[in-house]
Amino acid sequence: MSNTGSTEVQHAPIEDSFRELERKRTRGLVARDRGAIERLHATDCQFITPFGAVYSRERYLALLAAEPFYVGWECGPCRGGARQRRRLFVLPRR
Repeated sequence: MSNTGSTEVQHAPIEDSFRELERKRTRGLVARDRGAIERLHATDCQFITPFGAVYSRERYLALLAAEPFYVGWECGPCRGGARQRRRLFVLPRR
């Protein structure tokens, strides 16, 4: 007898919690809400850009405070699993 149905039900609240955390995090980033960003990022986290640049949490927060570079971020459903699809809108540097 398969137990996959009950496993999916057990994981749904955890997945929903992570989705809600990600929504809060992205709203904080776009709004430049430093308090929310600090609460939702571990003190020892690092940010790695798609180009391989590595930033400490402190450096990342300083960059966010210096100038806005996220103008929007949308989360939505994605085919093939519980992951969310994200679309990031970035301001070009002047």
